[in-house]
Amino acid sequence: MQFYRVLKRFIYLFSEKIIQASHRYIWRTIFIPERDWKRFVHKGVIYLRDIGKLIQDSFRIPAYLVDGKEWRIVFVGNEFERLEVEHLFFAGARVEWQKIEDVFIWKKGKDIKKWISEGVDLVIYEVSRILPLSRGVEYRFVVPTQICQVLPLPENAKVLLGGKSMKTERNEINKSERNGYSYQFSEAKSDFDQFYHEMYVPYVSKRHGTRVQVEGYEAMLKRFQHGGLLMITKGESIVARSLIYMLKDTVYVTEYGVNEWWAEGKNDISLLIYWYSILWGYSQHAKEVDLGGSLGWCSNGIFKAKKRWNTQVKQFQYFYNFWHVYAGSLTSERLEALNRIGFITEYKKTYYRVFLQKKGTTCSENEMNQILEVAQYNGLRGAVQFSPLAKNVINLGSH
Repeated sequence: MQFYRVLKRFIYLFSEKIIQASHRYIWRTIFIPERDWKRFVHKGVIYLRDIGKLIQDSFRIPAYLVDGKEWRIVFVGNEFERLEVEHLFFAGARVEWQKIEDVFIWKKGKDIKKWISEGVDLVIYEVSRILPLSRGVEYRFVVPTQICQVLPLPENAKVLLGGKSMKTERNEINKSERNGYSYQFSEAKSDFDQFYHEMYVPYVSKRHGTRVQVEGYEAMLKRFQHGGLLMITKGESIVARSLIYMLKDTVYVTEYGVNEWWAEGKNDISLLIYWYSILWGYSQHAKEVDLGGSLGWCSNGIFKAKKRWNTQVKQFQYFYNFWHVYAGSLTSERLEALNRIGFITEYKKTYYRVFLQKKGTTCSENEMNQILEVAQYNGLRGAVQFSPLAKNVINLGSH
């Protein structure tokens, strides 16, 4: 028994070393251009981290049950992802999570069936990307915890603001510029330090509360050293700063922070940051702008703020896990609620809208066209229809 405990501890610590090494080395490989043959080193570091996560998942993982007014959910995974589940399904409501037990992933299928038989609506596992889905459950699909949204740049910036769909954004930008808003670019280390400590950390902490994930100073500094800061100004004052860099023909927009005196709601600051990042991309002769990471569902506010630029969903270039989502027999109301969330699923490294339907039901051609139109609007490849024990992948243009 003592040997078993020592062995378990050794394996766990070894996997932790793998994960830590991956996090250290990712910043040495992230700046290799996408089309360079050395890019496989970057992908290898990410895969190494996935292996480390899988090893850790082989140990006991904490499981929690929440019984709310609308949903009864079991979540298995880390505290941060549990808070995301809470925010997604119970936003604004006070709920209590009950610790069930610690579970093993090799008993996942058996545990899921047990919980569903006891009246649980959804079971969500937060796991390594290389862990396969369990079988034998009516509904099962994966959701990436992070995706990125990329904007291919047309010939000129005016095209982006043209048309009725961009009227609100066009008016907001024009109004802001009449009121003295503009941008500057800085590579000064002093500006970075001020950005990190006085803008970024306070702003994201206040904005996301208990769900905040603050990126470390050193990791962000390495990105700054390959790029700089886009600074949103109003007259002589700096309203916000955004970390930005370029690799080959792609501009990457990452974290941003806002001055504490700037009043939320005066202007759509994210709109200005994305717009001026796009203009900076044109000045650098870029072909596309990566607007950064978003959560893996279309109803997310950050996702919606980026999709208005007609972005395409692509694979996140850093570390991310999967949510494995499982459900048994669901009512039409439950299925409708899940479809409104607009989960994104990853299939063969491309991204689709999740569409759930009851057994025996079919969509008319008009309904399917609407589903595909929504998927296209969100920058997805198509939709995946999930019905009990079945799925159907539908690509844009194939229907």
